[in-house]
Amino acid sequence: WEVWLKGGIARRFERGYQDDFFEYVAAFKFYYNNFPWSDSVLTRFGFAEGISYAEEIPYMEQVNLEEKNPTTSNLLNYLDVSIDASIGDMIDSEDYRHCFFGFSVHHRSGIFASADLFGPVNGGSNMNTLYVECLYN
Repeated sequence: WEVWLKGGIARRFERGYQDDFFEYVAAFKFYYNNFPWSDSVLTRFGFAEGISYAEEIPYMEQVNLEEKNPTTSNLLNYLDVSIDASIGDMIDSEDYRHCFFGFSVHHRSGIFASADLFGPVNGGSNMNTLYVECLYN
């Protein structure tokens, strides 16, 4: 297992439901990368826990929360589950060995209104994402 402290910026494309906006995340991310095939294609499974600040309340959060509780917040808990693989291993290029292409489920949540930091928010949203991440030493 590896543990990273990560920060990120995501562009939220709201597909006409509202204006697009940025989201900022900070999280501890845990990676498992000891798969039997990782000698030939480095593969990582990851799980992150942290916080997310969205410039606007995402449309899907607004819709999901209308029925439960109209309260929401720009700042919410952040969870992320991901799987990715080394681009360099996939295309046989040492230059891209530390760049990864992956899929993640990105979750923002009020943690069932249990955290004073986020207010009385009972709900959140999920986004499926594709990403490219490059590590620099």
